[in-house]
Amino acid sequence: MSGISGSATKNFAVPAKVPMNTDEEQAVIISEVKEYIVRRILVGASDGQLAPNESFLQRGILNSTGVLDLVSFIETRYLFRCADEEITPDNLDSLNAIAAFVQRKLRPAQRSSPSR
Repeated sequence: MSGISGSATKNFAVPAKVPMNTDEEQAVIISEVKEYIVRRILVGASDGQLAPNESFLQRGILNSTGVLDLVSFIETRYLFRCADEEITPDNLDSLNAIAAFVQRKLRPAQRSSPSR
């Protein structure tokens, strides 16, 4: 992805360095991604109700441009790059799928970080 827009992450905090358990981390990721989708992708087209397991494809929430916007947000917010082969429904079709994907991507970085 080229040229990540500063407006894509406007009003979203930088990732906290506070250690969280997996469930807390998942809840935070789901909350942040849901807020982004409601505020930036749906923009008034929905009542903001997104269940964690609800398929974006089945609801018609994301088109190809929406997927690119979402990937740009995820890359900027969580400070990693998504490889083209990772941009799949398995990773991006629901809030739970996105949270699991983000957690998998963050784990290697956390293990390789030196502890102080």
